[in-house]
Amino acid sequence: MIFRPPRASEAPPWLSVSPANPNVSLAWPTHASGFRLQEATLISAAVAWVTVSDSVVVANGSNYVTLPFEPDSRYFRLAKP
Repeated sequence: MIFRPPRASEAPPWLSVSPANPNVSLAWPTHASGFRLQEATLISAAVAWVTVSDSVVVANGSNYVTLPFEPDSRYFRLAKP
């Protein structure tokens, strides 16, 4: 078996999370086509990731989604179907 690191074009996109009182803003690069923002309330082997259905706003080379702040933990990821 030969390990081949991913090419730059195959590297997973970054996802940033920042406060936007009273909300939370998530952003990722627009070149990450085909990725969907997903969330879960816990992390485990049997976690159920749910696609975030809120509208995506495109600006300055990034996709943005703004969600209401919730006191409970939420986890986010970008996934390709």
